[in-house]
Amino acid sequence: MQRPNRLLHRANKRRVALGGHAGAGYRVDRLKGMWHKTFDAYLEEIFWAEDQANLAFMCRFAGRLSAEELDMYFGG
Repeated sequence: MQRPNRLLHRANKRRVALGGHAGAGYRVDRLKGMWHKTFDAYLEEIFWAEDQANLAFMCRFAGRLSAEELDMYFGG
């Protein structure tokens, strides 16, 4: 599993390439003239990288979570 910082950098780099802002809180719009299939692939890459970064972060700090929090985040 890659490091969370590297994954977030990857997602932010793709967001900026699409004309948006870095950060998960910002919306990304399709560029004029861009194929929908290409835009969907870019969005999928962004969401995948952000999800993997969140998972890596949660796994790293899972030892500090209570049993209820572990069940909520990891369904276990």
